[in-house]
Amino acid sequence: SPSKVRKYRKKFDSSLGFPGEGPPKARARSAPPRDRGFSLETVSKVAPSTTRLGNSAIASFEAWLVLKGISSSLSTLVGLPILLGSLLRSFGDSLFMGGSGQYVFRHAITALQRDYPHLRGQLGAAWDLADRWAIVEPVVHRPPMPEVLLRAMVAVALSLRWFDFAGVTLLAFFGVARIGEVLRGTRAHLVLPRDRLRPDQTFAFYRVEKPKSAHRGGALVQHCKLTSASVVGALDCIFGALLGDAL
Repeated sequence: SPSKVRKYRKKFDSSLGFPGEGPPKARARSAPPRDRGFSLETVSKVAPSTTRLGNSAIASFEAWLVLKGISSSLSTLVGLPILLGSLLRSFGDSLFMGGSGQYVFRHAITALQRDYPHLRGQLGAAWDLADRWAIVEPVVHRPPMPEVLLRAMVAVALSLRWFDFAGVTLLAFFGVARIGEVLRGTRAHLVLPRDRLRPDQTFAFYRVEKPKSAHRGGALVQHCKLTSASVVGALDCIFGALLGDAL
């Protein structure tokens, strides 16, 4: 009613605000622009190891051009994508007949497309040969370690009091994480049942920051879930009492 509105208005104070709300907050001032000291053009979207492989593959391609008597430099060829794609195709066939691994050819193509974005979609002839190579020599992934062997390794590690090794091995295997992602982490990245104040639960999480798949469109922060009660219990015994920044 209007009377209640008037009564409520009387309780407002310009310095104290409405009852229960406190004084009005001052508007945050925007931070002044600052010189970050580097350009975004220098930020790499791939791991240093991938960059090294790409640079090595491009160097092999340039050496092949010299061997074939092609005087045009790479900086010139990138402006002629159809010709570059044809030359890359011949380079890939030369690698295949010479017994090289197809990863060299693929890294050469992807490195060129990464360094010269306008080449994306322009090197179809080279990618066609890469697909043919994959048909002749399909990629064979390394088989995973048998779980019984891993448990035996962990048992030996525990008997030798190699607790960190045992914990990292369990976390990487049952969390399906890359070993480097686990080694870079700290206690704060591992969320155990005790951290959620739910010791009755039997699952844990591990936060992966800057995962490798983030460069291929994946999330910048990912999580691994461990659901084995015995593994979670072992991780709690090994890492549970550590501080957040402990390795």
